[in-house]
Amino acid sequence: MRITTLKQLGAFIRDRRRQRNWTQQELANASGTLQSWLSGVEKGKGNPEFGRLMALLRALDVTLDLQQQPCASIPKRPPAASAQATSVQSLRARFQKDGTK
Repeated sequence: MRITTLKQLGAFIRDRRRQRNWTQQELANASGTLQSWLSGVEKGKGNPEFGRLMALLRALDVTLDLQQQPCASIPKRPPAASAQATSVQSLRARFQKDGTK
C-alpha cells in the first residue's frame, strides 16, 4: 500500500484498528498515546511525532517500508559553513597582504 499523505495514513490506521475490533481508547492504551491524539491522527490532522506514529504501527503489527524514489528536482547543497569561513579567511589574508583593510 502506498501512503503519501497524513490523511491516507490516518485512514489506514483507523481501518487497521477496526479490523482488530479495537476502540480508539484500546489502541491508545496499547501504543502509549492519548485517545484524543489518536483521533486527530485518524482524521489526518496535525503534525504527529514520528516516534508516536511508530508506536501506533507497532501496536497494530504494521511495519514501515521506506522506498527511495528517483528525484531529479533535488536542489544541490549550498557550500558548507566551514568552506565559506575558509573563503572569508583567505580573502582577508589577501587583502591584508596587499595592504587593503
